[in-house]
Amino acid sequence: MIRRPPRAPRFRYTTRFRSSRERLVKFVGIDSQQIQDALDVLHQFLDEVEDEQGQKVYAIFHQSLREFLLDKKHNQDFWCDIKEQHDIIISCYENESESWQELRQIDPYGLRYLAQHLVQADRASELHTLLSLEKDGRNAWFEAHQEFGNTATYLEQVELAWQQANADTETSHFRIGLQCRYALMKASLNSLAINILPEVLIKLVQNNLWSPQKALNYALQHPNSLLRQGLIMCLIDVLPSNLK
Repeated sequence: MIRRPPRAPRFRYTTRFRSSRERLVKFVGIDSQQIQDALDVLHQFLDEVEDEQGQKVYAIFHQSLREFLLDKKHNQDFWCDIKEQHDIIISCYENESESWQELRQIDPYGLRYLAQHLVQADRASELHTLLSLEKDGRNAWFEAHQEFGNTATYLEQVELAWQQANADTETSHFRIGLQCRYALMKASLNSLAINILPEVLIKLVQNNLWSPQKALNYALQHPNSLLRQGLIMCLIDVLPSNLK
């Protein structure tokens, strides 16, 4: 029997979508100044931070405002259809690339949140497709994450897709195939983390072969908690302040 992945915290997939102003322009379809004007008006309701690339990103600060915007009964003037919003964002990425497999215009937001948008738009089958695509004999979605040094997010998305496969009660044969695939994908990622020695990890960063973020993500993937802490401690001296 295939072991189910641990249940991920709900907030990870339902809140705190952080977006840059430039990405909001593409999502909403209006010019940058209008977006900035709206951000200025809504500033007190937004959480503003810098991402790993030093770019300002925004998220709705409090859960109660999210709930209000989605409450059709009590909010008729500003109500948002949640599935429609997710579909708009997904369509934006679909229109920017010839196909999912090309991933030409994928950005940090898409890498981090596209999988969650697909699930919340009831399009889990497209998530399974996204995670199965190959380019030049390698997993295209993993390669995109690895290029940005963000394999930890990829692993979260494998677990998310695994949960969706477990929830599929209609096509048992298809579910079992997906469960096997995600179990193997997770085991493969964990084996990568296990096989990298601390001194090799440090040298990769020092010689600019890996970014500090990528090295930290590999350290965080180690399944053994004590060895994971050891890897993180070895990286302390080569990590920038925003990652410590």
